[in-house]
Amino acid sequence: MGEFYYEQFRRQGFRRPIWITAGRSYLILRLVAIVLMACLSLYGFSHEEPELRGAGAVFLAFVCFAVVFFVPRFVRANTQGILVLSEKSVYNGLYGLDFAWDDLGPAWIVSTTIRGSKHKTIFILLRHASMYRRRLPWHLRWQIRPAPKTGPRPDGLDDVPGSQEMLMRLRDERLAEGDTSRLSTLPLQASGISPEQVVEIINRTVLERIG
Repeated sequence: MGEFYYEQFRRQGFRRPIWITAGRSYLILRLVAIVLMACLSLYGFSHEEPELRGAGAVFLAFVCFAVVFFVPRFVRANTQGILVLSEKSVYNGLYGLDFAWDDLGPAWIVSTTIRGSKHKTIFILLRHASMYRRRLPWHLRWQIRPAPKTGPRPDGLDDVPGSQEMLMRLRDERLAEGDTSRLSTLPLQASGISPEQVVEIINRTVLERIG
């Protein structure tokens, strides 16, 4: 499926929106995990031992947090998409917002290793961040935070000479504007498309739009 998304962009651009969504198993597995946490919470509260009741309280707090912050994201990833890239904007399911192409880019990948497993996170620079922050519910506005004043080097495009320098110059210009943030995305594992392909699509589009 990931190759389908990528080939759709290479052949057709955005004549049809590229709707990157998670499989139904993505939603089911995460909802099952939350239900199991809720069952563990009830099990802890059903005993009188302080240790078990304390563990039940911890699980209950996690379940409440997951219901407020995670469940809406999981549902959006399945129903509305992880990312929807169209001619005018990018819908990002992590925030439930459409971001105009003119306010995005460049994008890059940060790799981290957790317990021997490598995880890749996509970051996308966003200008006019305060405007988008106001569109979020008040309890979610912390998600769009000011970007660090420096950023990693975005990868260039193999078939576009000087593309890395152009992306770095764009990064520096937008960071200098001040009202910038650093967006992320929902995990792409269940979608089939790789972070590298998503970053290439975003950066190629950004370069084309700035001429």
